[in-house]
Amino acid sequence: MRRFALLFAPSVLAVSTVALAQAVPPPADTGASPFPAAGACAKDTDCKGDRICVQGQCVNPPANVPPPVTTGTPPPPPPPDTTTPPPPPPPPPPPSDSTWAPRGYASARSTQPPPSAWDRLGLHGIEVEVRLGFMLPDGYSPVQAPTLLSQTVNGDATGDILRGTEKPYGLEPLGLVVAAGYRVAPWLSVGAFFTYASFDSLDGTDTGDYVDSTSQLQRQMWTLGAYGRYYFTQFHRKLQPWAELGVGYSDDNASYVRGSTQTTGSNGDGNGGQPETQAYYLEEKGVVVRGSVGLDWRLAPVFAVGPYVAYERVVPVEGCVEVDVDADAAPGVGTNGNVCGGPNVQAHGYGVVSGGILLKLTVDPWPR
Repeated sequence: MRRFALLFAPSVLAVSTVALAQAVPPPADTGASPFPAAGACAKDTDCKGDRICVQGQCVNPPANVPPPVTTGTPPPPPPPDTTTPPPPPPPPPPPSDSTWAPRGYASARSTQPPPSAWDRLGLHGIEVEVRLGFMLPDGYSPVQAPTLLSQTVNGDATGDILRGTEKPYGLEPLGLVVAAGYRVAPWLSVGAFFTYASFDSLDGTDTGDYVDSTSQLQRQMWTLGAYGRYYFTQFHRKLQPWAELGVGYSDDNASYVRGSTQTTGSNGDGNGGQPETQAYYLEEKGVVVRGSVGLDWRLAPVFAVGPYVAYERVVPVEGCVEVDVDADAAPGVGTNGNVCGGPNVQAHGYGVVSGGILLKLTVDPWPR
């Protein structure tokens, strides 16, 4: 047993020596100085004066570093610097629809495409319009005078037209309307109009086949006035309905002749029975109020065609009758006599319905 202990003791001593050598670090370089080099430091107290230790070196503290606040409250913010004015704001960007810019300045082009010719032309400027179509008036004569002439010629000096018992007037197949104005906005135009119509004669009053021998009957009407027109442009840029209202002056005149036989001689000797032709001239002056609706079909930006219908009402102002007969046949009128108004001459209002096709040209002398 003692022999075993003597043999085991050196082995334990050797193992302990190796373990101790691994656990204890090697000694520092004996050539290094135990004191730090000049200017080196480990903490602020190793430095002289107010210097502080920064990364092992003693340095002077920054002059602008404020001393630490010991109150525990954050320091107030520094006052704003009023010596330097703030920079001016940047210029606003150019409009998005700008397509032109001065040299050296680039403007942003519009993201929208430029307007087409349909949206730029034909919606402003001078309008010239021609309408062609039928005109149908009331059939009776606007001027009537049933008691104007004495019953001395064939028992009927007045005739059915002046008496108002005949409707001798018919359709004008090709009436004319001319209008010129200015389209101040895409939805509004104003201007002036002129109309003309020559109405047909019915019942043989133009050929002399009528029962009271009336022949060569003719009737013309013309008007002149101003209008305002509203366009409904929101539906379609090529199809634009419109409504129009106009007011103006109207002149309606008619003429015809009638054959008659004098009951007494022109020299008063009683030798009558001489054939004679009497000429009649009727005229009515009035105020016309005209309403129209139509549709512009724009075949081109500045040119349109389309249908229209209209109704106009004539309010009479004065009626006149002139009869070219002998004084004996028409007392109170006389040869080439003219009677206007009074108790014997009546002026009647009437209406005219019309419709047809229009042609319109719109040109802007100052394009936008």
